Amino acid sequence: MKFHLTLAEIANIIGVPIDGGTDTIITGVAPLDTAQADHLSFLAREEFLPLAATTQAGVVLTTERFAPHLPPGVRALIHPKPDYAFARVLAHVVSISKPAGGIIHHTASIAPSSSIAKTARIAAGVVIGEHCVIGENVEIGCNVVVEDNVTIGEDTVIESGAVICHGTVIGMRCYVGHGAVIGSEGFGYAEFEGQYHRLYHVGNVVIEDDVDIGANTCIDRGLLGSTIIRRGTKIDNLVHIAHNVEVGEHTAIAAQVGIAGSTRVGRRNRIGGQAGLTGHIRTTDEVTIGAQSGVSKSILQPGEYSGTPAVELKRRLRSEAVLRRLIELEPILDSLVHKLAPKPTDQLRDEQE
Repeated sequence: MKFHLTLAEIANIIGVPIDGGTDTIITGVAPLDTAQADHLSFLAREEFLPLAATTQAGVVLTTERFAPHLPPGVRALIHPKPDYAFARVLAHVVSISKPAGGIIHHTASIAPSSSIAKTARIAAGVVIGEHCVIGENVEIGCNVVVEDNVTIGEDTVIESGAVICHGTVIGMRCYVGHGAVIGSEGFGYAEFEGQYHRLYHVGNVVIEDDVDIGANTCIDRGLLGSTIIRRGTKIDNLVHIAHNVEVGEHTAIAAQVGIAGSTRVGRRNRIGGQAGLTGHIRTTDEVTIGAQSGVSKSILQPGEYSGTPAVELKRRLRSEAVLRRLIELEPILDSLVHKLAPKPTDQLRDEQE
């Protein structure tokens, strides 16, 4: 997303004072690790301090506590809730980019075939089913990231009813199932004074070659940067992958799995049905996660994991074996407790007589 705001305008949007340098020009937003001198970024969590130390962003929205960690030359705008301030800026940029009075897109009609924006470019061998919606500036055939363009590579199949939102990149020989939504708005809000304020997501989704995506699966675009599905990955129906998740190469994800924002899934992972992974964690390569498992912490060693909270499968099986053995021993333990329990005085007198 491109725009043109001065530092003074940004400060006015979020309601903070600034001293000098008000004519600094910002033309885009980006994460700390990829931002350049004309980009705006934000720093609100301690875990991102290592990225802040080397950022090249022109302006960073942050707190007084974190501002000293920015490199010399990076301008800090201080706000007690940087994520809320960032949401305010994004909301402003989105509002000024909309035509006055709104707009009805030319594809917003019932048609016997796909709804494809006029700017779409479709490569040879691509199959697009009935009633699909392909966003503006779609490129089907160039397997590269192009800002604000959708790219879909050769020999890719988009089944009926799928929605491919603007900015999405899809590689070659991919399959997108019926009703899948790729590149929708992510679930992100900044809380301020008891209210939730929407964080507009201005990133995209990148799907590399040979990826299969099941019916009614939803993959959200990044807040900043990309949500990435690496090559060879296979995703079942009804899976939700949140903003800025990265799924490693040749990973298999079964139905009804949910992966929360900014989680990194390693290569050749296997994730069973209805498993859930919390946000901002990672799994290493060669990990298997059992069905209905709840993963709340990073998994840093290869192996099989299951349960909630998820632990190594062998450890869980041992725990279950011990529990079963305890249940079998319960009658014996009850008998011992009864025999060893202190006896009433009257009962002792009768036994002695």
